[in-house]
Amino acid sequence: PGAAIQPQSQLATVKVNSIGTGHFMLSRSYDASRVAALILEEGESKQPTATVCLLDISTLEFSPPGEEVPVVLNQLPQDALRQSAPLPESYLWASSMRVMSHRGVCSIYSW
Repeated sequence: PGAAIQPQSQLATVKVNSIGTGHFMLSRSYDASRVAALILEEGESKQPTATVCLLDISTLEFSPPGEEVPVVLNQLPQDALRQSAPLPESYLWASSMRVMSHRGVCSIYSW
């Protein structure tokens, strides 16, 4: 009966680190306000490091496409990011992630 509502996109850009040597490999929605992600960071050593993080996206500012300002993980408030210790080398080859917030579980698989 009324005019159609036009959807509007908004996004937030998150970088693993400011020097561009970090990558989001896998990510899944954990619950309404958090995202679980497997990240890969290439350091000074030859071997990259994998970690899992739980990112509270409710703390991010969302903007129309083209107007977003990237946020670096270590610049987020302390309570907005939980990050694991470095994971074993086998996690570098992960290909799938499953999360179950009601059980507090994040499973990572490699095929």
